[in-house]
Amino acid sequence: GLKVMTASLPFIAQVAILSGVGALVALDRRAVLQGMVSRPIVAAIIVGSLGGRPDIGLLAGLAIELLWIDRIAIGAYVPPDDTAVAISITSSIVIAYPDLPILSTFHVFSVAALVCLPAAYLGQISETAIRRGSVPAMIADSSKDVHELIAGIERQVLKNIGYYFASYFIIIAAFTFISY
Repeated sequence: GLKVMTASLPFIAQVAILSGVGALVALDRRAVLQGMVSRPIVAAIIVGSLGGRPDIGLLAGLAIELLWIDRIAIGAYVPPDDTAVAISITSSIVIAYPDLPILSTFHVFSVAALVCLPAAYLGQISETAIRRGSVPAMIADSSKDVHELIAGIERQVLKNIGYYFASYFIIIAAFTFISY
């Protein structure tokens, strides 16, 4: 398979790699592209494949996708961050039980899912804060000419991408570590 992760890597390195990839994939949720790569079923399979267990990613992604499929972002509504939950569950199981047969993972999955569910609401709070923080920064400079205003908006968008990445990385790493 695509087993890039090995048991020889230290635990912290495994968490950092999977959280970093997970955060990059999760950027698709709001900040970059929005090409559906951040859907839980896709994101979890990507992270699971990186850890050599796409089957675990499929299990976590499918369960979380079905749990929150009816929660979509319309207007100002920010749904729970299902992507962070699916990636955290996948990462923790892949790191803790790399060779566990898929039929034996249901009890492990259940515990990991219960531990990681609050990540969805922390992601929701984080995204709301990032959105609210960027609007005043963008409209505060409305007295400037158009080119300066556009440059300010571009800077704010790039800052937000950094904020989203940091937020996703911290949430995914923390819940991967906690559920390990």
